[in-house]
Amino acid sequence: MLGPHPSPDDLKEAVDVSLDELDRMARLVTDLTTLARSDDDDFVRQDSFGLDAFLDKLEAKARPILNGRLVVGATPRDAVVIGDEQRLTQALLNLLTNAATHGAGTSQVRREGEDGVVSCSFGLRQRA
Repeated sequence: MLGPHPSPDDLKEAVDVSLDELDRMARLVTDLTTLARSDDDDFVRQDSFGLDAFLDKLEAKARPILNGRLVVGATPRDAVVIGDEQRLTQALLNLLTNAATHGAGTSQVRREGEDGVVSCSFGLRQRA
């Protein structure tokens, strides 16, 4: 608890702790809301969408998170995904954020495809 005349250092520490707690609580509320909605029929909205455009959008969102450690290959332009684009984006950004936060290497997104099969891999590679 801060006194009536806190020092600038004490005030900064109190603000930092408060902001950290607000972030933690916001995440907890988001997680609980997501969990509560997971039983809803429309929680996952299956649709078809282009893989290349999807990965382009994912790359644009992940690039700042990974701070230049993102490597992207090519995919066939006509590849199609059947799934929930928003939930897939949410899951993959979560994985890439964890890789950026906890990984000690290059977070890599590789897009490859041949013979009608497209492989997308997310992983870590040690820096040389």
